[in-house]
Amino acid sequence: MNWTKDEIQLLRTLPLEELYAQFPHRSRSAIQIKRSRVTAQKLKRWTREERLILERHYSSEGREILARLPNRSWEAVKSQVLYLRKRGWNIPR
Repeated sequence: MNWTKDEIQLLRTLPLEELYAQFPHRSRSAIQIKRSRVTAQKLKRWTREERLILERHYSSEGREILARLPNRSWEAVKSQVLYLRKRGWNIPR
C-alpha cells in the first residue's frame, strides 16, 4: 500500500507513539522505516572553517561551541573532533 501525501506529512511531524496509533493498518517497522526515509537529511561536509573553529574552541567551550556551528549537532561535533584527532589535528581534550 502506497503512502499518501497526508500520511507522509504526519510522519514528519508526529512522535512515533502517535504515529502507531494513527496508522493501525501499518506495522511499526513500516512506520519507522518510512519515517527515517522522509526525514533523513543529507550529510553536509565539514568546511575548513568549521574544522578550524573546532581546533581553536572545542576544548575551551565544550557544548557552547554549538553557537559557532549552528547547523551542527553536539553528536556531529564530537564525531568530527574524534575524526580530526585521528588524523593529527591538534584538538586538546
